[in-house]
Amino acid sequence: MKIIAVNKDISGYLNEMQYDNKEFNGHQVGVAVFVTNNATGDITDNFSKKPIQELQEMLNDKTILLLEEKITQVEGGKLVPKTVYSLPYYVEQHSVSRPTVNNQELETSIGMTCYSETEILFVHDGLNRYVTVRFASKSTSLMDLVYDAFSSGQGNEAFLDSMGIHYGLLEDEEGFILDFYNEIGTRTELIFGSLERLRDCIVSMRLIHCEQVKDGKI
Repeated sequence: MKIIAVNKDISGYLNEMQYDNKEFNGHQVGVAVFVTNNATGDITDNFSKKPIQELQEMLNDKTILLLEEKITQVEGGKLVPKTVYSLPYYVEQHSVSRPTVNNQELETSIGMTCYSETEILFVHDGLNRYVTVRFASKSTSLMDLVYDAFSSGQGNEAFLDSMGIHYGLLEDEEGFILDFYNEIGTRTELIFGSLERLRDCIVSMRLIHCEQVKDGKI
């Protein structure tokens, strides 16, 4: 997949690059640049080829978006709080960059079927996961379509597979497994005892494609 830089023309960093992680299903990744000591503000680790002064200027430049990840390192037998700063890259052609279908584009009519794509955002413990699902229905109500799909989805493997959900074991616990991501794209698998519990993690739904066809035309 191709990832695109949010900050354009940063010296030493490409505006776009290939990201070949086959397990990755997130919408953005962070490329680590440097680490600072939270107490002193000093840059302690430099992952770039830039001089420290230039990195300090990058940190103070409000026009450059940097992702922050809080970490703790052991130094001299003591725990030292630090922050990793990364440049964000978003996944090209991901659903998050697609526009929402406008209500004016939809018709409610007998004898019409809506072939749709819906983006669903799950959030749990500060991690998120976007999925895209397809429906063919007489209804354009996202709430009804998604609620019904999760209520009856336990035996619908095709529906679960379309979202990357599978039933299995994780750390000796049995349930529905889906990979989630933090802001810099670190992957974490989470397990849910039921589809209803996973459904409770939904915070938004968007209709990103809808083709309405008169019955009998396809």
